[in-house]
Amino acid sequence: MPRYAETYDLSEEKERIDKRLDTLADRTSEIEQQMDELGEDEDLNQGQLHEYREIVQEGNQLEQMYAGVQWALNPDGDQEPIEEVTLGSLTAGEYAEVGDKLQAAKQQRSGWGWGTNPDLDNARRNMFAAACLQDASFLAEEDPDFETKIRVVTDLAPAFIHWLEKKGDELTTPEVEGNGFRKRVEERRTVSTPKSRT
Repeated sequence: MPRYAETYDLSEEKERIDKRLDTLADRTSEIEQQMDELGEDEDLNQGQLHEYREIVQEGNQLEQMYAGVQWALNPDGDQEPIEEVTLGSLTAGEYAEVGDKLQAAKQQRSGWGWGTNPDLDNARRNMFAAACLQDASFLAEEDPDFETKIRVVTDLAPAFIHWLEKKGDELTTPEVEGNGFRKRVEERRTVSTPKSRT
């Protein structure tokens, strides 16, 4: 049973992601224009460079999530559109179950000659998305078990699984009140004055 659940209207989610991508594209364009105007011996300052990298990374992630939501609203072939999805935040026990299933899958694969530590990041993504999934039109039965949800999500588009995982992670990870670590570092850098070199 999740700590709490949230239902997403995928048309609204598509619009939200689209607006955020526009905002990120505007800021990326501004920074790239500044880069074009720099002289040969000039570089962006560390703050601008950090911001640029974070924006590009977020933009790339959102682009994949946008593709996933688009697919859900207009899936392949004769599949019905997915208009709404309910996701839940994982409890510590549910989170541990995902880790245990993944570990078991790794051990099973190593027995097949895949090495002692095969990369199963995508299997983890499927398992985490399945664990967070509470309700959706593609779930044939009400309140399916974890194993059933894993089998169901493996038939969905990879980009949509990416969206499910990211939104499930947002629900599962508590908000940090106040300033996060990176913001704390930036505040200290702007407040402190550089030492004189005498």
